[in-house]
Amino acid sequence: MDGKNILITGGAGFLGSHLCEKILELGGKVTVLDSLDSGRMANLQHLRKKIQIFSGDTADESLVAAAGVGRDAVIHLAIPIAVRQQKFSFHQLENATKGFFNILKLCLKEKALLIHISSVAVYGNPQYTPVNEEHPLEPETVYGAVKLAEEYYIRTLAKTKGL
Repeated sequence: MDGKNILITGGAGFLGSHLCEKILELGGKVTVLDSLDSGRMANLQHLRKKIQIFSGDTADESLVAAAGVGRDAVIHLAIPIAVRQQKFSFHQLENATKGFFNILKLCLKEKALLIHISSVAVYGNPQYTPVNEEHPLEPETVYGAVKLAEEYYIRTLAKTKGL
């Protein structure tokens, strides 16, 4: 991480803010892009002078492009809280998908490594435990389906575009 420029989407959330701390500790440079729908600026308050923060949604293509210039890697955590909680409108689902495509476009343009944080929700109800990566993929929630679709987009772009 030493000297690497990292963009963390959803960086004001619990996991994202702790990733910011760790990457800084390892000598990385951190930029956060967060809509603050579920993330909290208070989670980053102690890091404010060490990081760059862009406030807004990943569905905003120009914002993603601005936040992503010169990044070596993108750690993608952002997803609308309503989609996670299954209280979504199709507009929110559309924005989540658009935001993800904006991240993919950015990574391809910048030749940045994409670190995508998925979810156990891609497996649905466990057929056995512990659940491993060989477990059948059968999401039972829209959140799980969104995360699985993102995984498939990444796999395809890795094969076809070098993502």
